[in-house]
Amino acid sequence: MNAISLQEEVKERNLDLEAANEDRELLEMIREWEAVRAKAKHDVANRLELLERLEALEGRIRRRAPCSFLGVNKMLDMAFTIAAARQHNPDSYLGEGPLLDLISRIRFALERQEGACW
Repeated sequence: MNAISLQEEVKERNLDLEAANEDRELLEMIREWEAVRAKAKHDVANRLELLERLEALEGRIRRRAPCSFLGVNKMLDMAFTIAAARQHNPDSYLGEGPLLDLISRIRFALERQEGACW
């Protein structure tokens, strides 16, 4: 995982910093989810604790609708990661997650922005 700051990522992608700041908490939760998920793949000794942390983060993330292009993009990455794990190994604990909730929130965010220029 690339550990660049939100401001660096926004600048690198030429995005709206003000809009991304509205998603700061969501983006931080998704970054934490990515880090915990990566650790859960390899840390057998702490896997149960890590999976509980993933579930807690997913519970918070699934209730949020992104406000920025970066937020939509990161949520799509998250949904893709879960879907890919399900496709690769249907019995994998990493294939579990709020896939439909994420897609629903992304759709809501896109509908809200219809006609707007990101």
